[in-house]
Amino acid sequence: MLNAAVWNVRGLNRRDHQIAVRELAMNSRLHFLGLLETRVTLPNAARVQNGILPRWKCFSDYNSVGNRIWLARDDDFLDVTIMDIGVQFVHCQIFIRSSHIYVLVTVSYGANDVGSRRELWQALSNISGSINDESWLVGGDFNAVRDLSEVCGTSEDIRVAMNEFNECILNTGLIELPMRGERFTWHNCSDDGHSLWKRLDRFLANDKWMEQWPDVFYDCLTPRTSDHSSLVLSDDCRRPLVSMFRFDNYLALSPGFIASVQDIWRHHIVGTLMYSITRKLKPLKPIFRQQRMMKGDLSANVKLAGEFLEIAQRLLQEDRHNPLLLHLEHCCRLVFLKAVKIEQVMLQQRAKTQWMKGGDQCSRVFFRKVAIRRAYKRIFHISDEAGNTFTEPHDISNEFVAYYQRLLGGDRTDRAMNLRYLRPWARHIVTDEEASLLTRPITKDDVKTAVFDIEEDRAPGPDGYTLGFFKAAWPVVWEETTAAVMDFFTTGRLLKQVNATLITLIPKPIADCFVPGRSISDNVLLAQELFLGYNQCRLPPRCALKVDLRKAYDTVEWDFLLATLQLFGFPPTFNKWIAECVTSPHFSLYLNGEIHGFFAGARGLRQGDPVSPYLFVLVMEVLHLILQQFIEQDGGFAYHWQCKELGLLQLSFADDLILLCKAEVRSVELFRRGLDLFASLSGLHTNPQKSHLILSKAANGVRAALLETLGFQEGRLTLRYLGLPLIASRLTLLDCQPLLQKIDARISGWNGVGLSFAGRVQLIKSVLLAFEVYWAMAFLLPKGVIREIVKRIRTFLWKQNSSSGYPKVAWESVCKPIEEGGQGIRDILALNRALMSRHLWSVIKHEKELNSPDFMPTHKRVSSFYHGQRSQCGSIYLQLYSFRRVTFPSGRLQLIKSVLMSLNVYWAMAFILPKGVIRAVEKRMRHFLWKGNSTVGYPKVAWSDVCGPMEEGGTSRFGRLTRRVALGLGGNYFAYDQHFFPTLNLRLVMGNSFLFGMTHGIASAL
Repeated sequence: MLNAAVWNVRGLNRRDHQIAVRELAMNSRLHFLGLLETRVTLPNAARVQNGILPRWKCFSDYNSVGNRIWLARDDDFLDVTIMDIGVQFVHCQIFIRSSHIYVLVTVSYGANDVGSRRELWQALSNISGSINDESWLVGGDFNAVRDLSEVCGTSEDIRVAMNEFNECILNTGLIELPMRGERFTWHNCSDDGHSLWKRLDRFLANDKWMEQWPDVFYDCLTPRTSDHSSLVLSDDCRRPLVSMFRFDNYLALSPGFIASVQDIWRHHIVGTLMYSITRKLKPLKPIFRQQRMMKGDLSANVKLAGEFLEIAQRLLQEDRHNPLLLHLEHCCRLVFLKAVKIEQVMLQQRAKTQWMKGGDQCSRVFFRKVAIRRAYKRIFHISDEAGNTFTEPHDISNEFVAYYQRLLGGDRTDRAMNLRYLRPWARHIVTDEEASLLTRPITKDDVKTAVFDIEEDRAPGPDGYTLGFFKAAWPVVWEETTAAVMDFFTTGRLLKQVNATLITLIPKPIADCFVPGRSISDNVLLAQELFLGYNQCRLPPRCALKVDLRKAYDTVEWDFLLATLQLFGFPPTFNKWIAECVTSPHFSLYLNGEIHGFFAGARGLRQGDPVSPYLFVLVMEVLHLILQQFIEQDGGFAYHWQCKELGLLQLSFADDLILLCKAEVRSVELFRRGLDLFASLSGLHTNPQKSHLILSKAANGVRAALLETLGFQEGRLTLRYLGLPLIASRLTLLDCQPLLQKIDARISGWNGVGLSFAGRVQLIKSVLLAFEVYWAMAFLLPKGVIREIVKRIRTFLWKQNSSSGYPKVAWESVCKPIEEGGQGIRDILALNRALMSRHLWSVIKHEKELNSPDFMPTHKRVSSFYHGQRSQCGSIYLQLYSFRRVTFPSGRLQLIKSVLMSLNVYWAMAFILPKGVIRAVEKRMRHFLWKGNSTVGYPKVAWSDVCGPMEEGGTSRFGRLTRRVALGLGGNYFAYDQHFFPTLNLRLVMGNSFLFGMTHGIASAL
């Protein structure tokens, strides 16, 4: 690999700076060095260059870049050819003599102002467009950051510069290399209390470089004589001698796969069923290792098979009727398709990319994803709680094993705990009928369904076998596997090897935990409703405790968990199953390709286990019961504003917890005592450094007392809850920056890989639109945000990573269904309205009562959503209220069925309505259905067709819109049999009050 470094030295005229550069080159054994901002004049350049590195050759072009960029190289190892020069960069080709490899390197030094840096971004984009299949490295001082977290201290507004830098990386398809060492690479060296730290220097590389050197990273060293840190490229050559066995799913495609499994599986093993399976899996490992070696390089196989197919097709062109050549071409085609399929399965398993299953076969996307995962999953250095840094692999593994053994292992607490005294406050206890369902016998079909419901690419356990193996070998292994599973439900015992767990250490942000079957949008909507007006003084003082639980899943005490199950009335047999699954695991650590340690667990719920979220919800419910008990015994607790009637104390979704009360010391002290008791029982302790107390503006007078009582940090409404921002007013473009950054980051991972148009369409539909769905179901997105999202998706669709090009088709046409000539990409505005209409639909269907926590108006409750005024509505109501006037026809149709028809029925039960009244009613409903307005609009379909039931084809002429909704208004609401009231008649004038009521109903729905 290239031994290279870059450093903004801030001047080379001083002797100490020159010594620092020389020591950097010698200690790091460099062959290539980029020096920035040397401040050396042209007459002194040769003297300084020879004084620093006498045997090296230096390049400096004072006509173009002046003394801003110098390139120095060891001529014994490298040949350097300058390809392009600019004011802010030097681009060169380097030939590494030892490995006979050509690489491209660009050393950059961005200008100080935003406008001038645009020339650098454009130059990098141009260079990217000229690179075909070559390794490219870019390094230097870009004078820009990628994220606000890369700034520490008070700085000017950097959002424009940050966005342009990210856009450049996105357009060039570069990948940021992993970094080791100092996080911030520049310091303003201020000692007056206004220190500012930024990460301005970095190394970037394209996917070809990552494919060639997958373990490359760079060290960020101390600045020494400069205000910038030097960056030294490095490659981790410490590979494990024996890699962990992992079953590759593509081996199941081999013709001899089933036969290999049958040869081993027919042997009889003395012992339990679980032990028999584990013993039979062991001798299969060397067989699969050998098969994997025989497969060789799968990518090379694809290339070779493609060449043979091309030769066969050329021969066939010369003699089209030759049966031997026809058979040869057919065989070569089958071999090529199979090689491509095997490579795709391998890459998909390694990249963990489920979203490509519905797309085209783009191996470059997978190669890029694998390279990024491989680069970022390696851990090069760690620091312990005392600040000691470890860089040797042996020390790193020992520290991790010791840490997790203290966290998950150790002495298990065995307390005789009884929580049944909390039952009076429990909201639900398991009934006898529910208990019988939990302990019903397991059938063979249940086992098979469970196995085939799990994704094949899920990470395997310590034995290395994925679910792909068991699915492919199911005809052979099903009987013994099913019997072993059913044996557990009979005996309640698990083999130690079966429940062993592998902890994978990957430096990445902790993902939110989600609970299956619960709507996360309800918690988000309620949180936004409760925080409405926190920035106003006119409302009562209120506060919220955003509680962070330290290592939530990992620290749950097992005796507390079992006591919780007894508290809620779970049957003993079920409790025994849970106890065996939770309390029997042994843990090992998978670190940098090797397995370390093996110790028994003593506490905690395993993350990734499907049953863990359910158990954790029960554990958190005990906290609610403890708080309810304290409130009843205290008698002086003050609820959060508008929460007393509902008895609302907390918002809890998995381990995301918010406690709510009035801003007063007594109520906050009660919460503190409840959290302390809960921590002593469950082992779930709060983390004061990451927990926040959010105060409304009216609570400024008690801020100091409340913070002292809790020991929490003071929080602002820029905090995020369940991945979305907490806001006290309307949503702005600044609040949505995390969404835009996530889209940019994902697109940047796809650039430079030559995606086809169909592949980009599939990625947009499968991945990019999924980001908006989560936000769109909680907010009515501002039009500016929607425009920014559409801009990014449209650019990716038509241009991908090129700076030229223009949309070929209007975006409205692209968003049309495929059967109507579009690409089936969902329109974001329509998607946002559709997701928000789900809440409106829930209100109409009474699935969520108006006075429930899910839809709790802040200002004043109203008896009817349809008659509520804007002044009576809170933030959620304002969104839904304003949304009524743009509701889709299906939503207006539901209003007709649920509200307006009730008026008709009431009058039709007493009178035979005159035809004139019926025509007037139909006119109002028809216009409301199609345009949402009682005076304008035109019907798309005859009213008789609208009123016909669906089973009679009443919606057959509605087209695509009405195929999705069941109209079926039914004409019988209007045309009642006149024989019921033959003597009664009602003139048109008598229906004025009825029409007035109908008009008022339509107006209130708009």
